[in-house]
Amino acid sequence: MGIRSFHEFDATISGKIECRSVSNSTNSTTFRCKYGSSVSSPIKRVLDFQDFNKGAFLIVQKDDIFFLAQINAADLQRNELNISIFLPSLPAKKFSISKSPSIVICTTDVIGRLFHSSTKSSVKTIILSNEQFNSIQDLCDEF
Repeated sequence: MGIRSFHEFDATISGKIECRSVSNSTNSTTFRCKYGSSVSSPIKRVLDFQDFNKGAFLIVQKDDIFFLAQINAADLQRNELNISIFLPSLPAKKFSISKSPSIVICTTDVIGRLFHSSTKSSVKTIILSNEQFNSIQDLCDEF
C-alpha cells in the first residue's frame, strides 16, 4: 500500500507519518520513515568544516562551470579554500591537473565532496570510478 490515495499528512515526532484520505477523516494509516537507508552516494552534498581537509576532492562551481578540485589549504575563518582544479570541466571521467596556479575560492562555491578519493593513474592524471562519475553527472544535471 502506498500513499497515493491519501491527501492529508501529519508528521509525528517519532518519525512516523499519519495519512488520511481527507482532512476530517477519522480513519488513518501510519507509515514509518526509514532512516539509515543502504542507498549511499559517493558525494556528500551538505558540507561542514570537517569536510575541508587538505587533499579532499571537491566538486566546485566557478563561472557557472563545474570542476573537480583538490584542496591545497583551507582558511576557514575567512571561508576560503586554496584549490587545484582538474581539467576538463565536469562531467568527465578522466582529468589532468591544471597547469594554471592554484586558485582561491569561497567555501560557498563548493557543491559537494567525494567520500572516497579518485584513482590516480599517474602524478597528473585522475580517473573517477563509474559510481563517482554517475553521481557527478546526476549532480550536474540538477543545475
